[in-house]
Amino acid sequence: MKRLPLFLISLALLYAIGCKSKHHSRESDSLAQYRDTIIGNFDGNNIDTLIAEPIDTTIDRSLWVWRIYSKSNTVDTLILSQRYTVRLIKEGDLDGNGTDEFGVRREAEAGTWDNYCLYTYDNGEWKYLIEPIWTYGDHFYTDLNKGVDVVERANQSGYVTVRFSDIRNDDFCIVDTLISIATHSIISQE
Repeated sequence: MKRLPLFLISLALLYAIGCKSKHHSRESDSLAQYRDTIIGNFDGNNIDTLIAEPIDTTIDRSLWVWRIYSKSNTVDTLILSQRYTVRLIKEGDLDGNGTDEFGVRREAEAGTWDNYCLYTYDNGEWKYLIEPIWTYGDHFYTDLNKGVDVVERANQSGYVTVRFSDIRNDDFCIVDTLISIATHSIISQE
């Protein structure tokens, strides 16, 4: 009985040391502040999580190279270069083929006109679902609900409804139109 308190203290110390080393705080994860995730069926067969994070944050904060990878390795890693930030926007199955698409706004370091890119996993590789869409910064963040309202599945097969920014009659406007779905290869590292 005299050894029981010593045994309990030793057991508590081992538990505290063992548990402490297994938990990672946000401070020890240097990418946590930049990382973004979405869940979907990107390969047509499995529900998975896509994770976007910069590859090297030791360089000055500017246009970084990012990787988008799946937690369960159901799709290949997509590398995006020259991005200030990457926020994944789940678009759902826009083309009706059973796979979910996602969007990313290609933000320039300075400027207000940027591209919104739609990605689909087609025959084992990432492709654009349609050509990138021009968006004006104010439109993207306010009128287009931070990208959520840029693209939606159309009632007409083979098309998506797209809202993009334009200048007409000397004024900024949002154009609402149908665009034919036609996948395009992604230029190496964009």
